[in-house]
Amino acid sequence: MQKAALSFEIKWLFAFVNLYLSMKFKFSLLLLTFALFARSQSSKYELVISHAKVSDVKSGNISNNQTLLIKAGKIVDIVSTSKEITGKRTSMVTAS
Repeated sequence: MQKAALSFEIKWLFAFVNLYLSMKFKFSLLLLTFALFARSQSSKYELVISHAKVSDVKSGNISNNQTLLIKAGKIVDIVSTSKEITGKRTSMVTAS
């Protein structure tokens, strides 16, 4: 009878260790994901041109005080200059 009880205790211990390592791995993976996401956000744009006038060629409208977000030599987004865009590797230029 003692062998059966010992076997049950060992199985329970292995299950607990497996669960603990699984949770630890998942937590580590979650932290790594957040760190990589934060890093990708900080260097999202190579160049930011703020306070620019943007002309819509289809409608002919001119929007003042816009910010152009540039990555890989292409304008990827145009937002209002009131939004704060920062990053470690982002060059900021003010249009005049």
